[in-house]
Amino acid sequence: MATPTDNVHPEGSNQDAIAIRTRSYQREMFEASMKENIIVAMDTGTGKTHVAALRIREALKTMAAGMDHTIWLLTPNVQLCLQQLGTLQSFIPSVEMRSCTSLDKPEKWSNQEGWDAMLKNIKVVVATVAILQDALSHRFVKMELIALLVFDEAHNCTGNSPGSQVMKFYHENKENGRAIPDILGLSASPIKGSDLSSMEKFEQTLDAKCRTPITYKEEILSHANRPILLPVHFSGERPVTRVRTDTVRRLSEILFGLDLENDPDVIYLRSQNTETAAYKLKKIRDTGKTFIRGQLGTFIRRSDSLGDMIGDWAAEFYAVQIIASFLRSVDTNDVYLHEWGSAKRKYLANLLRPLHSRAKRFSILPPNTVLSARVLTLISELEKLEKDVTGIIYCQERATAYVLCHLLSIHPRTRDILHFDFSVGSSKREAIKRDICDLIRPTDPSSALNKFREGAVNMLLATASIQEGIDVPKCNAVVCFDALQDLRSFIQWRGRARQQDSRFIILLDMSSKKKQRDWEALEQEMKKRYEDEDREEKNRQKTAQELEQRDKEHADNLELKITSSIGAQVNETQAKGHLQHFCAKVSSTMQVPEYICEEDLSQPRISDNPALRCTVILPTFLHPSLRRWESKDAWYSEKSATKDAALQAYRGLYKAGLLNEHLLPLEFAYHPDEMKELESIITPRDMYNPWPGLAKHWESGKEASHEVRLIGENGETKCEMEMVAPIFIPSMDSIIVYWDYSTKWKVEITARFCTHSSDRTRFPDHTSKLLSLAFGHHRQFEDKEHVISFRTRETDICEALLSNLSLTATDLADTVPGSLLRDLEQHGHPYIAQKLLYKKVPADFIRKPHVDYKDFQEDECFVALQKWPHRMEFLRQPSANTNTVSDNENGYYRVVLRRLLRADSIPIEYSQFGLFIPSILHKLGVRLIVERLCSTVLANMDVSNHALITTALTTPVSEAGNNYKLGFLGNSILKFLVSIFIAFKYPLWPKGYVTAKKKSMLWSCCLCKFALDRGLDQFIFNTIFTGAEWSPLYVDSVLDKSEPEPSPESKSKPDIGTETEAKEKVESSSELGKLSIRTIASVVEALVGAGWRMGGYPIALAAVKAFIPEVDMESLESARLQLYNAEV
Repeated sequence: MATPTDNVHPEGSNQDAIAIRTRSYQREMFEASMKENIIVAMDTGTGKTHVAALRIREALKTMAAGMDHTIWLLTPNVQLCLQQLGTLQSFIPSVEMRSCTSLDKPEKWSNQEGWDAMLKNIKVVVATVAILQDALSHRFVKMELIALLVFDEAHNCTGNSPGSQVMKFYHENKENGRAIPDILGLSASPIKGSDLSSMEKFEQTLDAKCRTPITYKEEILSHANRPILLPVHFSGERPVTRVRTDTVRRLSEILFGLDLENDPDVIYLRSQNTETAAYKLKKIRDTGKTFIRGQLGTFIRRSDSLGDMIGDWAAEFYAVQIIASFLRSVDTNDVYLHEWGSAKRKYLANLLRPLHSRAKRFSILPPNTVLSARVLTLISELEKLEKDVTGIIYCQERATAYVLCHLLSIHPRTRDILHFDFSVGSSKREAIKRDICDLIRPTDPSSALNKFREGAVNMLLATASIQEGIDVPKCNAVVCFDALQDLRSFIQWRGRARQQDSRFIILLDMSSKKKQRDWEALEQEMKKRYEDEDREEKNRQKTAQELEQRDKEHADNLELKITSSIGAQVNETQAKGHLQHFCAKVSSTMQVPEYICEEDLSQPRISDNPALRCTVILPTFLHPSLRRWESKDAWYSEKSATKDAALQAYRGLYKAGLLNEHLLPLEFAYHPDEMKELESIITPRDMYNPWPGLAKHWESGKEASHEVRLIGENGETKCEMEMVAPIFIPSMDSIIVYWDYSTKWKVEITARFCTHSSDRTRFPDHTSKLLSLAFGHHRQFEDKEHVISFRTRETDICEALLSNLSLTATDLADTVPGSLLRDLEQHGHPYIAQKLLYKKVPADFIRKPHVDYKDFQEDECFVALQKWPHRMEFLRQPSANTNTVSDNENGYYRVVLRRLLRADSIPIEYSQFGLFIPSILHKLGVRLIVERLCSTVLANMDVSNHALITTALTTPVSEAGNNYKLGFLGNSILKFLVSIFIAFKYPLWPKGYVTAKKKSMLWSCCLCKFALDRGLDQFIFNTIFTGAEWSPLYVDSVLDKSEPEPSPESKSKPDIGTETEAKEKVESSSELGKLSIRTIASVVEALVGAGWRMGGYPIALAAVKAFIPEVDMESLESARLQLYNAEV
């Protein structure tokens, strides 16, 4: 795609130099264009583009700052477009401009966002006319936002050409009083044929007047550099009765020997039991015309034509090359003729393969080769040219240019004096219309032209594809090989030779000799040759034109067009192409609309031509009610009737909701080639914090009592506590805690009763004391009120906890295995008594011996100690090497003198409970977060199992669970429910739409966006609880940090931009706290799975509706009944 910086020349004096070289007649035309809309009519090579550049630069000055207006320069083809872009960029280097052609893949610009992005900051657009026509039709670009329209090769704006279609929007705006751009046309031949009245029609179309320099007429003639006209006559054209070459003759025999019933078209139609198939089959049997027969006929006629024009060698060479190219295309599965279908390609390949085995080599021209008089005359003229010649040989047909180029490259009289190549442009045929002759094409259409400009090729064989506007300033010879067809070709081809003393050689047969004596006679002859065509053909064309003109006037009266609510339009001329595009876009089956025209007997005939009505039958992937459409009126040309039928069909598709407001097929967010969003990472909003809200509840003066029991592995109650909160904590499953690798206990919490908070003075908060028992040797805890407090009602324990936790002297009776001992030298560090030792053991048997152990007396009393846990998280099973109970395999963990130890007066179970408080509070927080989610986002979902919701919210990263199985189940349920919803919501949609819609709704990026809109990211458990950063939940501290709590939906959302922009924000997926888009989507799927586990499809549907608001299905049963009734 060309960008605003492509081919930009350095700023500086370049612009001023170009401005200084402006010629007087160019200035005259520029000044005239500032007064009114004009069409600059000047010879090729006189600088019409320079006038356009001056006008564009002036328009840029007058455009107000901040305006969204743009300037468009339109060309008929891609090559000219890119050439003009380079010219403008060198003339106005400081302005952002770009090209817009078929090379930029405009099919991707199917939405307003794409066009807005493409035109952002762009002031000048150089485009092919068809691109702007399409953009205006679908209201992606608005005529009122165009400041200046420049038409290069403006003579192409005739009839229903894209240029004329663009101007229809101009005239519509003008008639309705809306803003319109200024118009500037550029043309060297502003008439069609010799019809002088065509100039007036041309001026009306462009709303401009043809102007040519008057004041500086002599100056423009001095710069025109018209070449010397050299008519060269020859005689002896090949007779019509010549004998065909061997390959062409065998091709003809194959064609006439074909069995119609074995033709792929007939075989296919016989297999189709449809009205359209029966109609087509009858037509084929009546006419004998099939696709393959048509291809062979075209191939043979083209070969014969080359034989007449060049010689038998050319016909044989062409036939062999086409056969070889076609078989190579089939064998390599080339996509160029892929739209034919496999059956047709294989059938024709089987017919041609025997001929390929007899193929000849054509790298050397046989000595006895007979060439036509036209070719021999051409060779003679080429021999006369100077050594420094740079020329173009124009041919009417692509095949002629290709064969003639090869012939001249190997002919002994020309191969050593000139370097040949051919440039025929790319075929404009749609893929489905390409024929076998289109296989003769250059690999890179622009390569030969670039070599020609660079001097590597000095004689270019070309067709009309480079006759208009292409700048080849070094060209000093032009040869017209074929007979000229019209005056425009004469003017354009003559204009390619721009150097002084250039030659324009025209090959003419002897019958034209008397009519080509001077310049005026030649122009008259060109006009006569254009007008004096075969009378019968002329009359037929005249009748057809009259009928089409009558139909056109009739269509103008009917105003055949579709207008959407935003003003997008599709008229009858565009409808067939749009209908074809719709069918190709919606389905990959390559089915196309079928048109059946029948006589309308209620209407009179005109010149024995019947009135026709057309029925278009759309492909079977559409709903039956949308497949058949009829033209609104009767028409006298089949072309007009099919246009009307196509328009009615397209209108019906729009009314059925199968087109958007831009009158294009619906677009869905899902694109198979954009699945990179699976790697996208976002930073979610802060996790929902339930504690500030809970702390505020203490203001109510109430407190809820809960019984908390620590239960051992054998079911015994190790200790019993009372947990007090301002409200009842929702019911929850037992909390599993791991004392060590092999010991698992559980904590059970049961709600008891609610009292007034004044009772707190009778039963004070023991939470800080319990925490100090467990962690006091390395951390201090304040004696403050906790959001959730723990206390004991046992008087002796309560008194001990309220004391200074004094230590009593240890004696032999106190040192029992499993009791809690504290090391006085280590600030009361707790240990678990393992064994009483009456003698000193070797230091090698101690994992962490006392620093003075070697100085201890042998006969003193020692105590072997086990490690007190250092961790603050007991929810995950630790590894085996962190075991605190079993003996160290090499002896003891620590051995200390008994006299250095003190024993707690409080049972060890209370210290162990203090260890578990951070883990218990974490689990309570998780339960409160889930409760908050269920009361907000999932308020319409009847949640009966909060543990399933917790699992659904837990990602594998947190190591606290895994929602994979629920996600897998939910993914299947979600697909099923969304499929049912789409089926009943859009009963007329084709399979392509239904499939794309389902994918777009289930696309991870869309599910993530839905979830973020509902605030789900605040409830996803995506971090590991280690307790390392845990701090007590003091009421005053929690309230100090609290802020007003908005609803989940109203909180600021993570900035992921649009669905496309989300895919660009990729970071390291290993960073904790980050969430991938796929992870958030998986949580949504897991919640759907949890809903199904709790209550089947009704609860699962409620979960779907909680995140995808578009799903407005009342119930699965109601949707099923509606689908059933629709089918019945």
